[in-house]
Amino acid sequence: MGGLSLCAGAWQTWPMTEPCPLAFGTMQFGGNASSLAGTLNLLGGSLSTFGVTKGASTATAVYQLNFNGGTLKAVQTNPNFLAALANTEAYVHAGGGTVDNNGGNIGIAEPLLAPAGNGVSATGLVT
Repeated sequence: MGGLSLCAGAWQTWPMTEPCPLAFGTMQFGGNASSLAGTLNLLGGSLSTFGVTKGASTATAVYQLNFNGGTLKAVQTNPNFLAALANTEAYVHAGGGTVDNNGGNIGIAEPLLAPAGNGVSATGLVT
């Protein structure tokens, strides 16, 4: 299976709002050397993927992942499912978000941040 890449030469935003799941091999920010920025908004839909990565991009390129009611679902075990990506921020907005491990072991090193004026809480964590 291929992948989804946010890698336009200018600002690019992809609002994920569909109620049906979309499945991709890997969701990649910055798939080319001229990429400047990209935003993935999970607004109630579901994105099933092997992981979220960052490819080649300009040195100052900025990427953002926003949870606001959506689900990011792992298709299989991946210790680098959501690695700490340079110049990338992941926010959990008021609508919340779900990371579904699909029964496998996944790693999340990217900090999940609260946007200004919001707090972050978690339920069902197992350590």
